[in-house]
Amino acid sequence: MDIDSLLNKYFEGETTVEEERTLRAYFNQGNLPEHLKELAPMLTFIEDERVALEALKEKDFVYLHIEASDEAGHEGDVPLKVKTVEYLDNRIVKPIYEVIVNWDEPVTIAILPDHPTPCAIRTHTRNPIPFLIWHKDIEPDGVQTYDEFAAKNGGYGLLHSNQFMNTLFNI
Repeated sequence: MDIDSLLNKYFEGETTVEEERTLRAYFNQGNLPEHLKELAPMLTFIEDERVALEALKEKDFVYLHIEASDEAGHEGDVPLKVKTVEYLDNRIVKPIYEVIVNWDEPVTIAILPDHPTPCAIRTHTRNPIPFLIWHKDIEPDGVQTYDEFAAKNGGYGLLHSNQFMNTLFNI
């Protein structure tokens, strides 16, 4: 499959874990055609919070990609999927937050899946995804649960198309 077809499949939420690994390898190789260079920040995945923190000292945008909850969804394993999200929160988000909250340089954190992978059907869907945006100047809304249902009641409501990226980069 050519890279453009694979990208279309990715943006439709229809890629497999292996196809996403192929995309990561392709975008990390660095020699990209001009028409794909603007996608590199989104598809050049970093998988380690320490590397992400170091990159944030030099770069304006860092994408930390954790595949575990997606893989648990493909396995149909609800307890494992819950555990992976809890692990992400405690072992990755919390340490990053504890460092950047004291930085003088403004930092924004967005937490979201790249697509839903419900355990019930064990594959990607095109359904809306929950997300969280943190910046020291944003007043939290009243949502206390991180899931697809509670997120619709959050301060951002349900965003469509490029509204999320526009919101994120205009904070």
